[in-house]
Amino acid sequence: MMRTTLFFEQGFLKLNSGGITMKKLILFAAIMICSVNLANAQIKGINVALNKPATASASTADEIPDYAFDADMNTLWCAPGNTGWIKVDLQDKYLVDSIKLYVRQANTGNSVHEIKVSDDFENWRTVETLSGITTNGQILTLRFNEPLSNVRGVMINTPSSTAWVAWAEIEVFSIPTPSAETNLLTNAGAENEYEGWTKNDGTNGWSTTTVGVDLNAVPRTGNKLWASTYFNCTLSQTIDLLTAGFTATQLDAMPHIKAGSFVATTEYAGAYATIKLELLDGNEDVLSTHYVCNDINIPVNTLWTEKSLIVSNYGAGVRKIKFYLTGSDDCGWAGHFGTQFDDAFVYVGASISTNINDGVSKSISVSPNPASDFINMGEYSGSIKIYDMKGSLVFSHNASVNERIDISSLQNGVYVLRTTTENFKLIKK
Repeated sequence: MMRTTLFFEQGFLKLNSGGITMKKLILFAAIMICSVNLANAQIKGINVALNKPATASASTADEIPDYAFDADMNTLWCAPGNTGWIKVDLQDKYLVDSIKLYVRQANTGNSVHEIKVSDDFENWRTVETLSGITTNGQILTLRFNEPLSNVRGVMINTPSSTAWVAWAEIEVFSIPTPSAETNLLTNAGAENEYEGWTKNDGTNGWSTTTVGVDLNAVPRTGNKLWASTYFNCTLSQTIDLLTAGFTATQLDAMPHIKAGSFVATTEYAGAYATIKLELLDGNEDVLSTHYVCNDINIPVNTLWTEKSLIVSNYGAGVRKIKFYLTGSDDCGWAGHFGTQFDDAFVYVGASISTNINDGVSKSISVSPNPASDFINMGEYSGSIKIYDMKGSLVFSHNASVNERIDISSLQNGVYVLRTTTENFKLIKK
């Protein structure tokens, strides 16, 4: 059964000639895994059911289906009986995060409500069934732990109730899936200093305003940048892709991930930069690590330059991305002469172009793996380093395209093979 969370809220306000009254809350027992946690009952997205065409199994003369989708708590839809259904045509397909139901029934009692969705407004599937005691004025917020994809229609079917079936309002909230042009990083250009980032300071720490002594930085955009010092300074940020609006199905289709940042150096010192991303599962276990650049030396007086990488074919199960910026200067000078970063980015989308400014545009492969005496890195050319499980470097080589690389000197075991952009698990047998 689909995992959902049901939140119980206080009653809604009804406006009438007698003034404002607050209806009491009676707990609702549901045949689902649910949690009463109002602090987490936050709705994301927009109500895509508002003023959309609605139909019902039956209606009273003055309580028509459209009144359940008009944002007016003084109107309602009511079926002239203890059973009935109402459905709304969203007129497009949406990613549905939650549904909010405003109960309007004459008397408190047991009810059964089936929540159904459709991708074509003809074929319907039940995504949840609620069964228990409901009362007039109660608000039920049903939150889907994995948003429902391709939803065009929503139906609330009530097969049994102790009162006539009635809803004051039904709201359907959709999260727009980020486009390939949506930067998923918070505060990507230092304008809000370190908001959204975890900061690890080395020596003199990070700076967002100056480089060196009395030397003003020149941001690429905006008014601020990040400047590192003479021992490694690191900024990191974790992106929850499900919260961002992707479904597990979309992520398991392995859309391209483009990540990177713009880097620069001062006119006084060169700098080192490492930009990497870790692809994580839902428990934040690392599935793979990919380097945009790995401890590269950036020459003195380098103007803003994009460093970026596209990752594809990374396997199913990715739910989060952890992104890192690490910099230092190459002189060991006090102050902030290290790598400057601005306008970092992480984009996710199948339509991302594979033409990038830096890094490796072609997928890297290691074959065979497990290997005996030789491996081939396919289209990759550049440095490879192999480390044992203790972290000791045991092999180093500058590979050519489709080169047959001799690793016969390695003992049988498990190793980490590092290229300039990615890490691989290598088994030697």
